[in-house]
This record gives sequence, structure tokens and C-alpha cells, in this order.
Amino acid sequence: MPIELGSFSLGTVVGGVVVGVFNHYLTKSRNTEERKIKEFNQAAATFRGKVLAELEGLFPSRNGWNREEYARFKQTIPKIETIAQEFSFHLERKKEFDKAIYQYCNYCKQITWDQCAAWSLYPTMRKEGELPPWAKYDHLVKTLLSFAEEK
Repeated sequence: MPIELGSFSLGTVVGGVVVGVFNHYLTKSRNTEERKIKEFNQAAATFRGKVLAELEGLFPSRNGWNREEYARFKQTIPKIETIAQEFSFHLERKKEFDKAIYQYCNYCKQITWDQCAAWSLYPTMRKEGELPPWAKYDHLVKTLLSFAEEK
């Protein structure tokens, strides 16, 4: 009988230790996940704020821009790339994000006042279902911002 009592006591102690260790790692894992989410949300808010500040006056578009504003598109590229680089460390979908950055930069390099004016003045030159240049731009920016949605 004393051996069983000792076994029971030892089993209770070992079981308590196992449960305690398991609970410790479960809590630690949960805290780590919560910390990662908090860090992502802070980085996402910073990314959104910096992008929107850089694109003030260009986004959201107002059905076009003044002729003088077109030079700003190319000027936004280095800053947006830097902001994106800082944020990309917090992303899981980096390839998709890199593709969205590439599409944004490529569009900003190509967009001209002449193209936008032609789109507005010559409706017969439009391809069926083609979006206006400002709608394309808004779509590209919204795609970038979609990576920074809070978790």
C-alpha cells in the first residue's frame, strides 16, 4: 500500500509539472502571437499614414489632376519604395506586395498628362472596359493599402 501511495503522489507531482510546463508554453506562444499582431498593426498604421501623406493631392483622385501634378507621380516613387521596404518586414505575402509596388512604380513612370487628356477628349480611342487613368491609379494605391489592413 505505501508504494501505491508513493506512486500516486509521484504521479500527481509529475502530472502537475507537465500541465504547468504545457501551460507556460501555451501562454508564451499566445503572448508571442499577440505581440506579433500588435507590431504588425503598428507597422501597418505607420505605412498607411506615410503613404497617404506622400500621396496627398494625388490620392484619392478627383477625376484627374492638374497638368503640374504629373511630375509628382515620378517623384513619389523613391519615397513609396522606402516606405514599402520598411513595412515589408512585417508581411507574410511579400511576393504579392513586391508585385503591387512594382505595378505602382511602373504606372507612375508611364502616366502623362497627354495620355489622361486623350482619354478624356477622345472616347473613341478607349478600349472597351478600360478604366480612366485616375481610376487605375486609385486602384493601384488601394491595392498597396490593402496589405496594411489591421489584423
